[in-house]
Amino acid sequence: YFQSTLLAAEQKHCPDILHSALEFLVEYEFVAKEENSEGEAVYSATKLGYGTLNSALPPEEALELLAHLQKARRNFNLESELQLVFEVTPLSVSRNWATPDWGKFLEIWKT
Repeated sequence: YFQSTLLAAEQKHCPDILHSALEFLVEYEFVAKEENSEGEAVYSATKLGYGTLNSALPPEEALELLAHLQKARRNFNLESELQLVFEVTPLSVSRNWATPDWGKFLEIWKT
C-alpha cells in the first residue's frame, strides 16, 4: 500500500520512514505488532489507535489526553460539576485560550 502513495514516489528512503513510523506507533501502543503463522509481522490498531484516528487528534495530543484521563480517573472529584466541565473541554479550545480562569467558570456554573 505504502508504495502507491505520493510520499513513496517522492522519497528514496521510504522504508526508513515507514519503519520509523511503525516503531513510534508500536512504542506508544497505537498499533500492536504480532507474528502470523509464517513468522511475518502483522500490525493491528489498538483501541488507542482507533480512538486517535476517529478523534483526528495528532498522536502527541492523544498521548497527552490519555495521560490526563488516566490521572483524572485516579483523582476524580465531584464536589462540584466544574470538574466535569473541565474534563469535556476540548484540548484545541483550551490551547487557544490563555490560561482559563476555572474559578470564574465555577462562579458562572453556580449561578
